[in-house]
Amino acid sequence: MYRVKRWGDPVLVADANLTVGGPIKSNFQAVSVWNDAFRDFGAIEYYLRIPQADVMRLKALQTFPDGYTANQKMQWLGGDPKGRIYMHEQNENWDTAEFLRWGTLTLGNNLVQVDKISRFAVHLPALPAGQKVTLDMGRLVCFTPADWGATHESHPHLIHRAWCVGANNALIDSPKGIVYTPLWSPLHWTFIGPAKPQPTGFWIPMRWLDGV
Repeated sequence: MYRVKRWGDPVLVADANLTVGGPIKSNFQAVSVWNDAFRDFGAIEYYLRIPQADVMRLKALQTFPDGYTANQKMQWLGGDPKGRIYMHEQNENWDTAEFLRWGTLTLGNNLVQVDKISRFAVHLPALPAGQKVTLDMGRLVCFTPADWGATHESHPHLIHRAWCVGANNALIDSPKGIVYTPLWSPLHWTFIGPAKPQPTGFWIPMRWLDGV
């Protein structure tokens, strides 16, 4: 088990431009994962299709009693067509769309479980086009349909808390309170990229992780 580094960590700044207070800003701790179909990072060009039935199951995860409703939390997760963590078409809504697009990412300061470590040549987001470095990469254990009974408390490596970037990289909850989102499996939900291959796994540089 490991913990994903958060925005502002020197390694994430150097490798992925995930800095705080600079030209790149975010309202959540998004850390893209590497897929082994296109051998690339990306949480917009690459995504999983989450069908409406599972969107409703995602809504059912939003039960933490913090003064916000599950609908408000889902509106934050997927209410913007351009996306926060989930996206949809301009003329759709999160609660009526046939599916939502989940950007392939994990979230800083969350736990992940790694079941395999391999060494790959990868193009890091901060590198010039075509330049690669060889890194130890960890394959992430992902959320599957068998995990719908899990919670963040019982399986924090599968269901992540949607931490946001605060001042001086302080961790804050989303504008709608404590929000949860699974680390969806590419083997169980349809992966969309510029061509057909389906990944067998999502990976992350081991140097983006801290031991726990």
